[in-house]
Amino acid sequence: MNIAQFISRWSDSYDREARLYPALLSLLPIGLLVICIFGPHHPLLVTAASALLVCGGPLLVSRFARDLGKSLEERLFDKWGGKPTTIVLRHRDDRVDAVTKQKYHDVLARGVGLKAPTAAEEVNDPATADTFYRAGTAWLIAQTQDVKKHSLVFSENKSYGFQRNLRGLKGIGIFVCLATLCISLFHTFISLKLVPALALDGVDSVTIIDALPTGFSLLMLFCWIFLVTEKSVERAGYFYADRLIRSCGSLKPRTLKKQSEE
Repeated sequence: MNIAQFISRWSDSYDREARLYPALLSLLPIGLLVICIFGPHHPLLVTAASALLVCGGPLLVSRFARDLGKSLEERLFDKWGGKPTTIVLRHRDDRVDAVTKQKYHDVLARGVGLKAPTAAEEVNDPATADTFYRAGTAWLIAQTQDVKKHSLVFSENKSYGFQRNLRGLKGIGIFVCLATLCISLFHTFISLKLVPALALDGVDSVTIIDALPTGFSLLMLFCWIFLVTEKSVERAGYFYADRLIRSCGSLKPRTLKKQSEE
């Protein structure tokens, strides 16, 4: 079974893109190291790695990625002052103009059957106002579960999940890159007999297969350190919040009426 066939077994696109892909990225340097360095001389090792792949290794890591991502999410929400959806709906936030925001509040009020807080009420009792925004967001999420009708919302949700879980795995990703980098360099020095006197006359014997794990580990290490950041998670979170809240304008009136009467 090749990697494409394995990935195709994950029928749920959210699980695949938001959980499996971050897990595979964190393990990719190990896979490349095993194939390039140990594969030609130790086929049993490659077979064992393939068996681990088929028997649920990435599934275990993807569950771990989800747990780390959710744990990170709680800390980030505390740091930001709330969920991006809650923050965007607040009167004091200026990401959405006041007129459009009032329309969103009206839709959410009809959806949850509660009165939306005014700007003054939000200032006097921010906790109660946030409760309304969270309830409205939960209702809105329930109304946008059809991924065909709300494909843009679903796409941004997957992107946010990917960024969050990838950031949750950052420590593991950096450790894996450093470990594979050390192993590949050590293997190269040993195999080319460069270690004793740090001789460089054998460098010409280095092949692409020898250098690939080292170069890839360095590239991935750069990405983990400089590209996988809390800022990227925050940016994706607000993109998702914006797309979700904009869906207020696409909900049918009868849906709003039916929900408010329940």
